[in-house]
Amino acid sequence: MSLTQVLGATGSASPAGPGPCASAPVSVNGHDGLLLCDTDSERAVTWSDGGSTFTLISYDPHHTAVSAGELQRVANSVRVTAPASQSN
Repeated sequence: MSLTQVLGATGSASPAGPGPCASAPVSVNGHDGLLLCDTDSERAVTWSDGGSTFTLISYDPHHTAVSAGELQRVANSVRVTAPASQSN
């Protein structure tokens, strides 16, 4: 499973690019998102919080991907915090 954050980006895009991946609307922490690539070996959810776009991917060509419900549960557990201040 991997999580990508793109700062300053808004909207959703398929991590696999164009292809046979279907999408379905989901809500992640109150933000609109999309469940993408809902296949046996790949599932992804992407959402934007208005400041960043996040994509969480479960992919393994040799094993079954986590369920859509489990992937959304993990996405809902993501918390964005400010970076720790650095002391000089």
